[in-house]
Amino acid sequence: MTETIRVREDVVTLRSDRPKHLGTKIDLEVKLPEGVLLQSFTLNGTITSCEYVSDNGSGSYILEVKIDDISPMNKKILKAYIDFLEREDMLKGIEMDLKALQQVFSHFGQRLSQLRATSELMRSELEGILELLMRNPGRKITIH
Repeated sequence: MTETIRVREDVVTLRSDRPKHLGTKIDLEVKLPEGVLLQSFTLNGTITSCEYVSDNGSGSYILEVKIDDISPMNKKILKAYIDFLEREDMLKGIEMDLKALQQVFSHFGQRLSQLRATSELMRSELEGILELLMRNPGRKITIH
């Protein structure tokens, strides 16, 4: 079994249950997400690193494959695929508690309503003061 760990424009990192010799030429079939017209494309590469790692009692090999020359079309497809993977990882990393978000907006709405009511009250009080000042221009008025 082989699992892709990371795909870059020049190197692909894989996890494999079998070791590979350095310098071995391999073909990597890159399966694209559903809904894309092209189901997969092939990259030719050379094993540049093979390292044994032990995970929870089971071992596997981390392989680095240097991508050999690829056609301009496959280069564009690979670049778009890498962009897709990065965006997918970013979305997986975002966790949102929608209920908490709803509560925040509800609380914000309540505070906004209170602010509006307070500003309306202040406006009506100021109108009364201004009206009193306009009726008695030039007189000194003390308002309690």
